[in-house]
Amino acid sequence: MAGGSKQAGGYGEPHNLNIEIKKRLIKTIAKEISDLVQRESCKSWNLAAAKEINNQIVEYLEPAVRSKLGQNVTADLTKVKTSEILDHFE
Repeated sequence: MAGGSKQAGGYGEPHNLNIEIKKRLIKTIAKEISDLVQRESCKSWNLAAAKEINNQIVEYLEPAVRSKLGQNVTADLTKVKTSEILDHFE
């Protein structure tokens, strides 16, 4: 091939793969939440999730579960002391 190189196209570029993995994990989180809320027959429930994924989690929730969502805090509370978590919902 004169004047050019022929490169094989990459399948599943790392960037696209990371995006797909993140999307699947968010869907899994939403499904687990939906299953839990339905299994426990919650009349209402609250959510706290990092701003980067909060809306996506809510989007993937079952509609019946989403309708029971009370407070929705866009914050990562994973490093907050257990005794301080409820303060974020008041």
